[in-house]
Amino acid sequence: SVAVGDGAQLMNGAFSNCDYLDDLSLGRGVALGDAAFQACASLSAVNLNGALHVGDAAFAACASLERVDGAEELCSIGSRAFMGCARLSSIEFGTELGEIGGYAFSESVLTEADLSACAALRRVGGWVMSGNASLASAAFYDGLADIGAGVLFGCSALRDVTLPQSLTSLGDYALANATSLCAVELPATLAEIGDSAMEGAAALRAIDAAGLSAVPATGAAGWRGVSQSDVVLSVGENMAQAFSAADQWREFSINEVPAGTGSIDKAESNIAISFSGESLLVDSAAAELTLVELFNMEGVLLMAASVSGHRAV
Repeated sequence: SVAVGDGAQLMNGAFSNCDYLDDLSLGRGVALGDAAFQACASLSAVNLNGALHVGDAAFAACASLERVDGAEELCSIGSRAFMGCARLSSIEFGTELGEIGGYAFSESVLTEADLSACAALRRVGGWVMSGNASLASAAFYDGLADIGAGVLFGCSALRDVTLPQSLTSLGDYALANATSLCAVELPATLAEIGDSAMEGAAALRAIDAAGLSAVPATGAAGWRGVSQSDVVLSVGENMAQAFSAADQWREFSINEVPAGTGSIDKAESNIAISFSGESLLVDSAAAELTLVELFNMEGVLLMAASVSGHRAV
């Protein structure tokens, strides 16, 4: 059992490798040094109680850690801060969070990473959520201009990702081996996609690039392992020719979206919906479609069609 008073500053490695520590009480505003509680094998829950900074590897390899509370006032999370916390499934990110170091939550089991309300966020390091096989959804604050390499690498359960609307660069391996990801929307500001950014995203069936006015520069093997001919790439009016002429992009099924229309948000995480002229395309990355029903905003059924296969028009 450890109790730390208000405002204390814990030295680097202060309680690391305390195998039997299972009761931790942190006072208000404690500063957690690097590796402060690293590899405390019995620690199952932590209340940060208004801490502003969690140091590098502060709770890394805490094999029993399942929950972190009181993180709403955190300004920074150090590199590898919670890396290897193989049972960590829950943490809430506050509006003051400005920086997350590389590998901070790598190999954890978070089911959701919602950074959309983190208005101070300016840096997300590389490989932050990598190797998290339980992560189903991730959302980033719209003010971010770039996110680190491999940020969601190997997140095999990821079905829903919201990229920042101000994003200019998607890092190398950012969404690589996100094998459950069905659809992704590319922000209008995106200028560069790194090497192998979506390599191995085998379930991918729709990319919404309708907001782009130029084809992003693309690194090597951006979509290796993706059946690109089965992926509908929705592009803006008068952009089909540019994408058709660009290496790596021309292999997609390119669909030019008229002005005033666009892709429709997916109703389920494995369904992608888009327009092709006046036709509505429905693609399923999982089970075959058997019935498609179209309702108006009042819930009135407008049409129903029996279908067979992974695409309905």
